[in-house]
This record gives sequence, C-alpha cells and structure tokens, in this order.
Amino acid sequence: MLDAYAEANADRDVVVIGIAEDDPDAVKAFLATRPVAYPILVGTGMAGSSMQLGNSRNVLPFTALIGADGRLLDRRAGVLDEAALDAWLDQVDSAD
Repeated sequence: MLDAYAEANADRDVVVIGIAEDDPDAVKAFLATRPVAYPILVGTGMAGSSMQLGNSRNVLPFTALIGADGRLLDRRAGVLDEAALDAWLDQVDSAD
C-alpha cells in the first residue's frame, strides 16, 4: 500500500523510506517474501531510532512524517490505511 501511495502522490513530494531495526539477514528474508520499491534502511546499530522520533510506546508499525526541510511534522503509532494517510497529509498541507 505504501508503494502505491507514494507513486500516486509523487506530485505532493511523498517519499517512503522504511527503517528496519533488525538483523540484516532477517530483513532480507522478509523482503524476499514481501518486496517493496521504496528504500529500506537496515541496521542493528540504529536500535531505538523510532523512539528518537517519538515512539515512546515502542510499538510497530510506527510512521513519521518528515518535511522536505528535515523537520518532524507528525508521527503515528499503528496501521495506517490510504484514507488515514490522505487525511494526515491534507492536515499537513493545510498547515503550510
């Protein structure tokens, strides 16, 4: 869904990047069965990066919306569907 969403919203400068805080071999195995077009950053040395973005409950999935200027605009814990992503981005667009 994130692949399709990023492609459909490219005119809004939507870019998806995944961050895997896991063993690199486990990530490769997972992606072999569930491939995605967006880049995945993998590293065991990044443990806690989602917590640094505000994931205080340490839940997955966790999504962070980061502006083109690198500022953290919003964050959400839990599953997002297309309608939730649209509402989220519309809220951010209207704040600009």
